[in-house]
Formats: sequence, C-alpha cells, structure tokens
Amino acid sequence: MLALDAAGSMRLAQESSLSPASSDFVIRRDKSLPKSIITDFNGSQTTVVNTEAEHTSSQQELSVPTITVPASERVCPSATLNPISSKEVCRYHRGSLMAKRESEYKVEILCVAQGTNLRVISHERQTPSFGGTCLPSGWEPYTHPEGALYFFHKEQRVYTDANIYDREYADTISELTCCLTRKIEETRQMGVDIPEDYETVLEPPKADDPSEDWGYYFVDHVSQSLFWTDSYHPDEWLREIAGETNRQHLQLELGSCYWYHVELYPHPREVSEEHIKEVQAILLHASIDSLTSLSSTSPYPSEDTQKMLTLVSKAKELGNSNGYTACVVGRLMSVLAHERFLNFHGQLIARLSRDHAVYEEEKRGRSWLLAVLSPLLFNGPRFHLKTLDEIWVDHIINYQCWARLIRRLQDEWQLISITSTVMVTVNVGFLAIQSVDRAGDTRSTAQLTGYLSAVLSIASIIAGLILSRQHRALKQNEATIAQAYLWSKHSERWGLEVLAIMYSLPYALLITCAFCVALTCQYFAFNPSIDTASVAGRLGVGLAWLFVLVLTAWVVLENWEGTEGHSVREHVVDFVDHARVRAAGAMAFVRDRLRGRYEQHSLLPLHRSA
Repeated sequence: MLALDAAGSMRLAQESSLSPASSDFVIRRDKSLPKSIITDFNGSQTTVVNTEAEHTSSQQELSVPTITVPASERVCPSATLNPISSKEVCRYHRGSLMAKRESEYKVEILCVAQGTNLRVISHERQTPSFGGTCLPSGWEPYTHPEGALYFFHKEQRVYTDANIYDREYADTISELTCCLTRKIEETRQMGVDIPEDYETVLEPPKADDPSEDWGYYFVDHVSQSLFWTDSYHPDEWLREIAGETNRQHLQLELGSCYWYHVELYPHPREVSEEHIKEVQAILLHASIDSLTSLSSTSPYPSEDTQKMLTLVSKAKELGNSNGYTACVVGRLMSVLAHERFLNFHGQLIARLSRDHAVYEEEKRGRSWLLAVLSPLLFNGPRFHLKTLDEIWVDHIINYQCWARLIRRLQDEWQLISITSTVMVTVNVGFLAIQSVDRAGDTRSTAQLTGYLSAVLSIASIIAGLILSRQHRALKQNEATIAQAYLWSKHSERWGLEVLAIMYSLPYALLITCAFCVALTCQYFAFNPSIDTASVAGRLGVGLAWLFVLVLTAWVVLENWEGTEGHSVREHVVDFVDHARVRAAGAMAFVRDRLRGRYEQHSLLPLHRSA
C-alpha cells in the first residue's frame, strides 16, 4: 500500500496484526499539530495515509519502512508537479480570455457535382488546429457536455485541459507524462500494487499566473479513488469537518473526488448498469426519507429527488451518448458521496438527522449583548438565534432549511415594510391636524410622540428593505452560498448573535412605532404641551434621530454589497489599509530624499577644500 508522509517522501505501508486491546489509527484534529499530520491511537505520529483499507472488524497497525525518492527524480527539469485532487481542477476559474476578432473570417467552399445537383463541402474538413499547430500524435480532443474542450491520450491514458495545440504546452505535457510514468514504475518496484488501467490528469497553471506549478493526480477505477506518488495534504477536506476521522471515512471523500473526475472527463468511458442502479437506489431512499422525515440528511428535497430519479431512469436507454450519461452519473454520485462524508456515513458516530450534532462542543451561555438587547427587541434575537442554530448544526447547512428560512424572512420583512408604510402615513396625517400642531415655541406631547413614531417607521422600512434585498440576492438553492454567508457573519465571541439581532430589527422597530402611536393617542386625549427650547423636547427627538442614523448605517455596512461581492465595511477596511501602506511608502521616500540631501550637504565642504 502506497502511503505518503508529511515531509514529501514516499513510504511503503505494510500491515501487521495488533493485540485485541489496540485500536485502528485515526486522523485527529489536534490544534498543536499541522492538519496533515496523522497520529495513532497512542498519540504518536505515524505519518501515514492509507485510503484503501477494507472496512473490517479486525484491528490493524501500519508499519512504515521509509523509501525516499531522490529529489532530482521527483521533480521534472522544466516544470514542477504538485499533487492535487479532482476538485482542485480550475476549469471554471482558469482566467483564459480570447482576443476580439479584428478581421472578417471567410470560409471557402467547394462544390462537387452529383448528377444535376451540387453538394457543398467546406474546405475545413481537415485536422483542427489552433495557432497554426496541429494536434500532436496520440491525442484526441473531446468536448464536455457543458462545452469545455479537453484532451485525452488513449495509449498513455492522460487527460488534460491544457492547450496542447501549443507546442510549448505539448512538450511540457510529454515531459511531465514521462516523469510520472517513471515515478509509477519506481513505486511498483517498491512492491506497491498499482493497477494497469490507471488514468493520469495533468492540470496546467492558470492563465493569469503561468509561473504556478502543474497539478496531477492518478485515478484507480478498481477502488474508485485517487492516489498520488507524492505527499498530498487533504486540508480542504479536513476544513469541512471538525471531528476525528479515519481511513474508511476519508475513502468517502476520495470516492466523491473520483466521481467528480468522471464528471469532468466523461469521454471515452461507459457507465455500467450497476452504477446507474446504485444512483437510482440512493435517490429513491433520499426521496422517501425526505417525505417521511422533517430532518432528513438528503441534500435535495423530495420533489427534486423524484425528478432526478425519473431522469436517471432514462440513462439505461440512452447508453453513454457521447459522455452525457457519464457526466450526469458522475455529478450525482460526487454530490451524494460528499454528503456522506460530511455526515460520517458508516462511522460509529454518524449524523442521522440534520439537527443531530456529532461534535463534542462546550456549551456556552448567551452573551451579555443578547441578554441586554433581547428584552429591548421583544425577544426577537433569541427566536432568530434559535432558528439559526437549528439549521446550522455543526456549522453545516442544508439548503432546504436555508431556503425555507429565507422565504419566511422575506415574507415577514415584506409584511413589516407594508405595515410600516401605513404607519408613516398615519403619523403624517395625524401631525397635519391643526389642533395637534401648536403655533409658537410650544409643541404638544402628542406631536413629539408622532415624530418619534414616524422616525421609527422609516427606520423599520429601511432595515427591512436592505435585509430583503441582501437575502434576495443570495441564491436559495446554493448551500455553498449560504455556508459562506453564515461564516461571514459568524464570530468567535458572539457567534451568530449579531445576525440574529439584525434579523429582529424591522419587527422590533415596528412594535416600538406602534407603542409610540398608542402614546400619541393617549397624549392627544390629555393634550399636554412642552416647550420646544427645553431639554426634554430636543433630547427626545435628537436621540431618536441619532438612534435611527446609527442603526441604518450599521445595517448598511453589514449587508450592502459593493463590487466583487465585498461589503462596504470590507471596502472601507481595504481602503484604510491601502492608504496606510501608501502613506508609509511616501514617508519612507521623503525620509530617503532628506537623508540623501543631508549626506550631500555634509560632503560639500570636503569638495570645496579639495
């Protein structure tokens, strides 16, 4: 078994029996160690990743005699290879752009006589080429169902998204392929069993940074996983989970990466009938589970899984169909396998429902901020915080819960905005009554409470509109977007309490506005007056306006997105940091100029004496 250590050297993993008191090795999320370090059950470092072990009840240990490959053989002369997973292929974020056409393009035609008819044949029925270079021998171009162009070498079983019409790219890929083939042969000589039909993927650097290293990974169709001949640190995988993991658990994510590879490169491969039946069985269970349980761990609602099940059933009739079937099956299996990885499927402690927490976490009480503001905001923050905690268990969100929450919040904010608009109209009409608006330097108390009610109504409308716009822009069917949004609002000190307070503001402001209307009616009955020049008259209205302005500014800074998806607060912070750097550079420049002039003047008498 090939395993990889944290230093980059290859190791040969050999299995030996342990005493019954021993336990299988696990990957522990120890903050004092790097994420890629693996520790055994005694806490000592074994630095081994074994992702192909069978799930058996017997307990085994891995002994690791080290076999190091010289650095001159691990790195190719003209390019550097780094191990990556299939989910790190940057097909959708490569940054490649094409120049606009500056001249007309003409296609010459050739007319061939067939009896009395003419058949039109394009002259471009030759081997395609780009940039004046033909496709190298052995390579075949394929078009992904989404439209991306990639290349496959059938004899060497190599996939790449690089433009191998470019001679420089073609030579680099040929050199890297020879380098990887040599590493595979050296690994086999160590006694590692590597299948003959393995596939290789070479990932080119991004267009905006050609100096980056090339990425690679190997594909094993027998175990449906990926493997490498260098150290690969699954930091991205471990970032999504916070608990202990083991090799059987990591195999789920390797399976997800395998099927994502099938989705990326569906040609030329056939999807077996067993795989189609497996997808149908998983979707059938997910559909029934969603129908019969309110806390199902299915990533899709029952309506969507039923549609998917109907569509996948047609895959048997269509066959491979130019890669379309393989792409569909690969995408579904990748998502479903990743969901199992997040829920610790098949482990001793598995997440069986969405509201089931599997991590040991210290329960902390509510902060003083929530304790103080929740009663003032009519207990709205506590209600919203409880809802957020229920849909974000273990910091993992299901988009079904997120979509229901967004729809409920949108309906609530829309109703509050309409009601607040009516309240503004009522207050303006009330203030227009002549008996309420007294002449001179005196104002009725009913008039002041009417002012406060109107100001609070306007604040409620502004907060509701900003929050509604922000959450309308968030895609309800994207769990990744929801996860990123919640993490952006989460803090170590407050958690999601600040977000819960923000969600409760439109409702709390409207209720306060209704109380002010009630006070207005009460004061109008007694009709007391107050001097406009008094402290009480000015302080009440001034504090109300200050509160509304601060509150509105806070909501805007937290939710108003600027360019490139960044909030106004982030732009302000970036501007201040950039200004600080520019100021420091300017000060250093002035200091250097002054130092140069000082040195020049200090040397001037020497020149004169000479």
